[in-house]
Amino acid sequence: VPALLAIIGFTLFEAANTSQFSYIERFGVISNITEHQIGSALLVGSLLGIPGALSIFLIGDKFGLIKPLAFGLLLPVLALTMLLSSNNYSIYFLTSCLLGFSWSFCMPFIDSLLARIDRKGRVVAAGSSISFFGSALGPGIAAIVVSEGQYSNSFVLSIGLFLLTLLVFMILGKKMQATL
Repeated sequence: VPALLAIIGFTLFEAANTSQFSYIERFGVISNITEHQIGSALLVGSLLGIPGALSIFLIGDKFGLIKPLAFGLLLPVLALTMLLSSNNYSIYFLTSCLLGFSWSFCMPFIDSLLARIDRKGRVVAAGSSISFFGSALGPGIAAIVVSEGQYSNSFVLSIGLFLLTLLVFMILGKKMQATL
């Protein structure tokens, strides 16, 4: 059961990320943000993924795996909620930064969680392979909920998927505590 929950969580995580990422540029355009500003915001957001990924070296396992993962999953919820509330460049830029950081922040914790479940690496391999389904599913579902320039619907979808991901990982954390 823990392996299945971890893989489902990883897949939902990827779906959440790709559903918002599919339309964040379009949202910038309809918000009258210039192409240069959109590109700059997305560039800086992507670059902030580097310290996001390296954060695991500072945090390690001081807080376990679930607490940092919960933090990382709540960052995009906060970012997308801010973006839905305002369509100015400063918020767009901040949202891009938080999204870029949070994805890269979460990945090492998800991989560590998968590795902890199965020391032989089968769950990591399966999770990495199956999570690509989430990467394809996110934009597919987002395309269904977006209509007539309502790109914000993809952000609402992402928020829901991030919260569902958090729930799955919280349940997994409880199950893993019970078995350790």
